[in-house]
Amino acid sequence: MNFGIFTLNDHLNFGNRLQNYAVQYIFRQYGTVFNLQRKFPDIRTRLKYNIWNMTNGRIERIFPDRNYTVYRSIKFCEQMSYCRKQAYGLPLLVESKAIKKSCADYYIYGSDQIWNPYYSDKTMICPSTPKDKNIAFCASFGIEKIPAKYGSMFSSGLKQFSHISVREQSAADIAEKYTGIRPDVLVDPTMYVPVTHWRKIEKQPENFTLKKYVLVCFLGRQNDNIMNKTAEFSRANSADIADITSEKYHSALSPAEFIYLIDNARYVVTDSFHCAVFSILFHKPFSVTERKDKNITMNTRIKTLLDKFGCQKHYINSGTSLCTDTDYLHINKLLDSERVKTDEFILNSIGVEKNNGK
Repeated sequence: MNFGIFTLNDHLNFGNRLQNYAVQYIFRQYGTVFNLQRKFPDIRTRLKYNIWNMTNGRIERIFPDRNYTVYRSIKFCEQMSYCRKQAYGLPLLVESKAIKKSCADYYIYGSDQIWNPYYSDKTMICPSTPKDKNIAFCASFGIEKIPAKYGSMFSSGLKQFSHISVREQSAADIAEKYTGIRPDVLVDPTMYVPVTHWRKIEKQPENFTLKKYVLVCFLGRQNDNIMNKTAEFSRANSADIADITSEKYHSALSPAEFIYLIDNARYVVTDSFHCAVFSILFHKPFSVTERKDKNITMNTRIKTLLDKFGCQKHYINSGTSLCTDTDYLHINKLLDSERVKTDEFILNSIGVEKNNGK
């Protein structure tokens, strides 16, 4: 059985690439899996990547002031499978509907914010692939309410899926509004993948020498009060601060190095959903705060995550202290049951057994 994946492709977003990797890991248990989108955004990027790759990254020493994150991310993505009807590494100039409709038994839409109307591709909201083959897997809106001007698009589009699962409670509310059916709320696909597997693919960043550090990862605006609390905590624990969203670190990272830094941190302070996810997976002490992106609140995913695993006290604001106490034995039990729930959704959607051992 073949599964074709439609999802967002952002080589600058580590969480996006890691969730895509995880979706392939999950569905590989049931058959052959591949992405249906372009592997590279354009020919120019491909050529630059090939130069970087052929030099094993040594070109960075010649041009040290450039950002090589996208190339590191593309390198990470070589571990994934892509539609065999596309030439390796070459973008399709015309994405034929015939190719999309004939190369898979099921089309997996997700996960990530594929239904965020502010930057999602409309074809993921209103798919052209056959309804009986369309499965929305851990789909996310990223926002709590759909603007009225997009209402008709979602009303018709979401009815083109035979099965829907989402990633947060607010997404279930929205999907139910437009389809009349309450979808399953599943954990992010990255939480399904065993920690042992993530540790096999994580990678220590080159020239990263800190041994004891507090990891800081803010995708939105940093809160000065929270950063002051972080600085106080690091001093009290004789730890350095590694702000991986700063220019110093981010341009030298890939998704594999991103999860290494979380796994080896003494503490994590973040507004990133996936940074919080991997903090939980790696049993890290962590605190998470609200993220705003262009004045749009991106908090609904984090709220569902913390509620699901009883980690509400890890949510902090300017007036609260960093959280240092977590019951990971209880969280592990909850995580096991969530993985079973994911399996049940897939089996109900496709009606086959796992290919054990794949």
